[in-house]
Amino acid sequence: KLKGVAQHALAVAEVRTGCVGDFVHLYTDGSFDPDKGGGSNCGWAFVALQQPELNVHVYQFIGVAGGPCFDHDLEPISGLQHASSGGAELVATFRALMWCASAPVVQTLVHFDCIPVGGFVFGSNFSIQSDFAALANLTRALLRYLRARGKVIHGVHVHGHDDHPWNELAAGVAKFASR
Repeated sequence: KLKGVAQHALAVAEVRTGCVGDFVHLYTDGSFDPDKGGGSNCGWAFVALQQPELNVHVYQFIGVAGGPCFDHDLEPISGLQHASSGGAELVATFRALMWCASAPVVQTLVHFDCIPVGGFVFGSNFSIQSDFAALANLTRALLRYLRARGKVIHGVHVHGHDDHPWNELAAGVAKFASR
């Protein structure tokens, strides 16, 4: 069940159909449940919003994506050895950047609530846990590639568990995916 603020965000959002505009916000989150074993206790998600006008705080809902961290298409390249909260956050960021690669988006703000992962990917923190260093380096390389292709992508911290509606929606989907 989604938190009330996430339900409210979806209720008042204008749903966008058709092409994606020039400025997009991606809210990323990962979830890890240490009490559940079997490799399916780790989930990722991101929420995509369009902001039609930069100085006007009106957002159009594009969509949401999420899934388990350990799946067949990412596992061989991820280097993830075991489930962890940092690994889940990193998979969410990687998946959001992969979406940027295929979307006709020029400017993107990637919102993250995990400072160690967001700081590493977007350049203000240069150390990362060794258990997911391969995926972290791949994610940074993907970001460099996208920027070299003309995409303007920045990371910005959003406080987690602080009732921010779009972050709570991403958290709810990631938690659901970890079950």
